[in-house]
Amino acid sequence: MSAARPRDGRNGLRDTLIEAGIALLEDAGIGGLTLRRAAARAGVSHAAPAYHFDGLQGLKNAIARRGFELFLAQLAQVLARPAPQPFARLLACNLAYIGFADAHPGLFHVMFEEADHGRDAGLRQVAQECHDVLGMICAPFSGGDAALAPAVWALTHGFAVLHLGQARPDRPLPAQDYERHLRLLLADRIDAAGR
Repeated sequence: MSAARPRDGRNGLRDTLIEAGIALLEDAGIGGLTLRRAAARAGVSHAAPAYHFDGLQGLKNAIARRGFELFLAQLAQVLARPAPQPFARLLACNLAYIGFADAHPGLFHVMFEEADHGRDAGLRQVAQECHDVLGMICAPFSGGDAALAPAVWALTHGFAVLHLGQARPDRPLPAQDYERHLRLLLADRIDAAGR
């Protein structure tokens, strides 16, 4: 476990502590994230986080915000690729969602389970921007039905959280095919949206 190199200035140290927290999540999961460990990982005094965050919850919120920023950047990359059909675009974005959760399980957990979105306007905003992408990519299929985007999100988030796309010997079901389930959910809407 290597220490993060502190950056110059107040915001630089704050960013270093956030990066250290993310590294702890990657190494040890949510149980490994403490202010003291983040400070040690960042190579600073154990008192340093108190100058930048309102306790451990403040660090979690900052980590979640960074996670949503990273996720939004990943979605932007997917959206920048040519996808002539709405279903291909929807599938690519949702597979990126699942892939992000698989690649960063501790960070994903903090983003959706540990962060207090009510205490951080910046966190709320970037999370809303991610949600808006989902609404945009679901729009061709909705036909004005506001319940479609939450249904697609529930399916996608469920796959991500339950790791349904991964085979495990202790799971009662074999690995599931996300695309097949998404097609079942959208059924007749795919052709109506131009495949």
